[in-house]
Amino acid sequence: KVNAFNDKGHISSSMTSVNVTAFATTSAPEMVTNLRPIEFRNNSVLISWEYVNNTNFYELKYRESASDLQYITATCGRSILKGPFWVLELTPGTDYSVVILARNQYGTSSLPSSGLTIRATESSPQQSADAFAIIQGSSVVLNCAHPEAFACIIYIENQLTEEFEYLAEMECPGTFTFNKLPNGELISTSNYTTLRMRVLAKNNYGTQSNSSGIELVKSLISEYTPPPCTL
Repeated sequence: KVNAFNDKGHISSSMTSVNVTAFATTSAPEMVTNLRPIEFRNNSVLISWEYVNNTNFYELKYRESASDLQYITATCGRSILKGPFWVLELTPGTDYSVVILARNQYGTSSLPSSGLTIRATESSPQQSADAFAIIQGSSVVLNCAHPEAFACIIYIENQLTEEFEYLAEMECPGTFTFNKLPNGELISTSNYTTLRMRVLAKNNYGTQSNSSGIELVKSLISEYTPPPCTL
């Protein structure tokens, strides 16, 4: 309740009731970390980040790196508290600067994250991956190289469905050794008669080349047997 005083110091004869709402104070969320692109497509980029405690939503801000325009803000709600989130309608071949802020339920924001530069692209590697495979005992050793790529993606044909299934992604140039099919079955004990593979090169923007086809006769892949003991 409140009393009123005049300039003579006289107090009023009655008091007025005032309702006061106390708001809880809360500290700002921590800065978002590990902001990173995970997929590139034509005019869009898929971005992810690490979850931050005490966060109600995120504000992802981006603009062309070479411009002084205001950031475009996209609000990421509770359904995507750690991404991924698509940044859409980008101009292919243009660099964009991206930052993200976490906000709690009171609207208090974190400091902006470290900046990230992204670029959408429509171009794909212009040639197929230079890939070949050899057999070593019960394993297949795949070699892959490409002048424009940093990774190669391996697919193996399912002989029941005749569809190619994802097996793994390897560094390019590089070597990858495997002894299992995409379903986890050992190649050496499977019913496959021929192992057909496709290898696609992937550049820094996530776009992929045409595939290189590889075919191996499965009968050449044998189960590993230890060498005999000698005394």
